[in-house]
Amino acid sequence: MYRKAKAYAMLSPIRLYILNTHQARDTPPLDLTHVRNHYYAQLDDDGDWIATEDANVERLIAHDLSRATEQDMEFVYKACAQFLCLLKQHKLRPTSLCLGVFGKPERIPHTVAPKESSYWKPCSVYCLGGLAAQLCNYREAIDLLTTAKQLFALGQEHEMTARCLELVAKQYSLLGNVSAAEQALQEALHLRRGYHILSPDDEARLNLDIGDAMMYKGQLQEALTLFTSAQEYFDSIGDTSNIAWAAACQGEAEWHSGNYVAARQHFETRLALATRTNDNFGHAWSLRWLARAEARDGHYKKALELLEEASALASEGNDVHYTCRVLWHQAALASDLGEFDHARDILTCAFGEMAIHGRQSANTIAMTHDCSARNELFAGDYKKARELFAMVVDSCDETSDLELQTRSSRALGEIALLEGDIAGAREWFTKTKSLCDKTGVHPDFLYIGNPWAQLKGEHDGWKLFLETHLP
Repeated sequence: MYRKAKAYAMLSPIRLYILNTHQARDTPPLDLTHVRNHYYAQLDDDGDWIATEDANVERLIAHDLSRATEQDMEFVYKACAQFLCLLKQHKLRPTSLCLGVFGKPERIPHTVAPKESSYWKPCSVYCLGGLAAQLCNYREAIDLLTTAKQLFALGQEHEMTARCLELVAKQYSLLGNVSAAEQALQEALHLRRGYHILSPDDEARLNLDIGDAMMYKGQLQEALTLFTSAQEYFDSIGDTSNIAWAAACQGEAEWHSGNYVAARQHFETRLALATRTNDNFGHAWSLRWLARAEARDGHYKKALELLEEASALASEGNDVHYTCRVLWHQAALASDLGEFDHARDILTCAFGEMAIHGRQSANTIAMTHDCSARNELFAGDYKKARELFAMVVDSCDETSDLELQTRSSRALGEIALLEGDIAGAREWFTKTKSLCDKTGVHPDFLYIGNPWAQLKGEHDGWKLFLETHLP
């Protein structure tokens, strides 16, 4: 290893041998202690230096996790947690440190030993869970955050235990498992009340999360009441970030209630706040929803322009899943307009983005296949659409994405009906209804998580099944 400016470079064994053998006399030899002190000191700084030095730091932490003495492990766990936070912020990518944190490469433990009393170890696990969530590995994130919750609970860290539960709920919500999300949120709320750590800020945030679950259940007015209450509180304290979040939630609730003018106003509010605070994520999110509003009103050119702007913003970040999400919306709009070849080209670009960044989350791949299947269904290629939707359903065993599994099962029922297979359609619709019962999602709100994935009005087999009018 050698120092170059403010960084150390790790050399191959041969070059290291040459350096050690022929080192200049006035240059003191460098050992691992120098490197450790250098990098661990920098972890206290919130800088983008990690984007170029991440591999060196990760190797160093992995080395220390495997060899540090018991009394030094807390120091190493702290470095690990700090590194993961910087990695998530400045260079979003997977990491192998999970193996070092648990010391068991074959699995993530679902139970922990009572002797665990470290603070920084659960922090490391919590950060690993947050990283997995941002990489859209939701099932892995749930496992990690559940383990972190157990570790924090053993150490009587009630605030962090509640935060773990709230993040677990978010992952379940993203997977369409509303019942599990509600259970985690109620557990967090009970914990906060029991230990008197439910601040007004916490209550308002939880109202937004609980309201989100209510929307999936079709309880739109109840959700809107919670969203409005939260926004009024955040307005009173001038919390711009959460005001924007509350506006987004209100917009979605109004949209799904059919109040499109009110929804657009909330989306424009979030756009204005995002522009003012340089929030690229919020900016792109608002543009996607405003594009949906323009498309609904038949203003397809304007919708395309907004999606192009959102795509440019998404590509500036390091979030492959979000970049692909905008591409899915562009492809969905092309499908709606009958431009099926163009939609295929866009989805090829989505796979290209995953390949370029070397991150192919199973959830992201499944979503891309789902969008492709919808395009083939609209194009009239039922065989290809059926193959792709079936592939998505199969992938859900790995991803635990019950929302995607539910939507794809419904689509397979529609295809069976179009092909005259009444028994097959009934079988798929029965499975869809069973998934709705399991997840708590209202049968009329299958697409609340992604309105761009909705099928055409003539695909009415699901509606006929629910009304018992299916032949």
